[in-house]
Formats: sequence, C-alpha cells, structure tokens
Amino acid sequence: MKKKIIILTALSILGLLLVIYKFWICDFTRIIDKNIEIATKTKDYLYLSEITPFEWDKAFFIADPYIGGESLDKIVGIKCNLKRTETEAIRRIVFIKNKKFVYDYKYHWTDIVFSPLRLVVDKENCKFNIKKSNQLPNTLHLELSE
Repeated sequence: MKKKIIILTALSILGLLLVIYKFWICDFTRIIDKNIEIATKTKDYLYLSEITPFEWDKAFFIADPYIGGESLDKIVGIKCNLKRTETEAIRRIVFIKNKKFVYDYKYHWTDIVFSPLRLVVDKENCKFNIKKSNQLPNTLHLELSE
C-alpha cells in the first residue's frame, strides 16, 4: 500500500512539474510577442536582446519551415532535437547560449518578417529597425541595423 502511495505521489509531482514547465516555456513566446508589440508602438527599432526573457548569445533565423532534425542541428551547430514546423506559415528563431539550446521561438511570417533571411546574429549585434510596408500593412518588418 505504501509503495502505491509513493508511486502515485511521485507521478503526481512529475505531472505537475511537466505542466509548469510547459506553461513556463509557452510564456516565453507570449512575452516576446508582447515585447515586440510594445517596442513597435514606442520606438522605430528594437534590440532582440531586450525583448527576450532569457539569456542567449546567438540567434539563428530559420526561414525554411520544413527544416528540422539533423538539418537544423547542422545549421545551428548543436543538437537541438527540434522537428520541422509542418506548415508554410511558421518561421523560427533558435536561440543558443554557450553552444547549448535555449529556446525555439516560432512566429507567423504574415505577422513578422525579419530581414535579411537566413540570418545569424550575436547578442551584441541584434538591433533591428522597425519598418512599415504599404504592400503588407499588417506585417511587421524588422530589418537588421548595420
């Protein structure tokens, strides 16, 4: 009887930790989205390092939504265990710190366009100018500052 209680307690704690972890990770995307929204209303530029709620030293902008697995690992130079997105509308930024995977930020290309495509930026060089487009007025264009 005690073994069953211990096992049920352990499984309950593990389940709770998984739920907390999932919500914590999902919050990163919401925080980044909110920070982008705030920056676009108050400035004509943003620093990627200021809108991310975690530490990183390199960000890889992956334009091809179908890259994942070993192909993605080769691009970022480490094993990330990320699957391809399976949809044409999703793009991603893979954040790395000290050659370790940190976060996979996914966004819709109809909402945000980062340029140039297939970009890699260091944390020290991550200023993007905010551009508006007449062709796609609802799409935010973020262009790497030189």
